Amino acid sequence: MWSSPGEQPLGFRRTRTLMLKERKEQLRPDLTFDLDGDGLVNDRDLVLGKHFDKDGDGRLNTAEKEEAMRALEDGFESRFLWGIEQGGGLKEHIRVM
Repeated sequence: MWSSPGEQPLGFRRTRTLMLKERKEQLRPDLTFDLDGDGLVNDRDLVLGKHFDKDGDGRLNTAEKEEAMRALEDGFESRFLWGIEQGGGLKEHIRVM
């Protein structure tokens, strides 16, 4: 029996592949977290955006986005250290005794 899009026929079993695809889509951040305006939500956008997502719904509403943009203009981003995991942190400054 054919079903319309969105409907599951009787006896339909969700496959592991389908469940993994759904989980991946649920973990994808909302495009409202794109604070630099490049059309992608990178790690920096996600960290900063989550800080301003006051209601925790996984997206920035208009007021939250305006607050985020004002804070970024005032230098909020300088409170964070970026890229230290790529260089190995402070390994060259640590002495082993």
